[in-house]
Amino acid sequence: MTILTSMLVFLSALSAGTNFPASMSEKEKTCLLTVWQRTLPSDEEKQFDMDNDVDIDGLFYSCENNISASELQNSLTKIKMAIKNDDEQTFASMLSYPLYYLIKKEKPDNKGSITESRTINSPSEIDQHYKNIVTPEFKDVMACAAVNKFSVLENFDILLARGFIHFELDKTYDEVKISGVGVFVKNQQNWYEKYCQ
Repeated sequence: MTILTSMLVFLSALSAGTNFPASMSEKEKTCLLTVWQRTLPSDEEKQFDMDNDVDIDGLFYSCENNISASELQNSLTKIKMAIKNDDEQTFASMLSYPLYYLIKKEKPDNKGSITESRTINSPSEIDQHYKNIVTPEFKDVMACAAVNKFSVLENFDILLARGFIHFELDKTYDEVKISGVGVFVKNQQNWYEKYCQ
């Protein structure tokens, strides 16, 4: 009983001074409060989270993935800056390891596969893989990436360009990081044309 009382007091203190929009459901409020227990956001971050908690399909980051929009925004800012400056080490710090990514083959193999899977096991390997990951398509998608352009999967990844780039909460560092990169195909091109052009 004491633990429950302490939790209620903490949640009450966390929400104090927070003006939740009238349109926000009790479920979303509870989800945001749960995330805020971990992130301890500033008032500005709370406002950003309330304004941007929803993905392109109407699902909530806080409820589906236990992350806040401000966490996702902070990661996007770091990744975009690293790409802009060709800063491989900072980019490597924003990857979750092991990182799996796909590249297109020059021609299909004897089984008809047109992709090949590769793995990065640590940040020290980034120089061998950076150009295979940070392709022109990757740069284009990341340049237009915004918090409201992601898709969330319940208790799973957060997807950019319908699965071209996967993000997840790296619990070791308590930071949203890239967890996988696919191949830019027609589905991703359709997403890009709809949301970025």
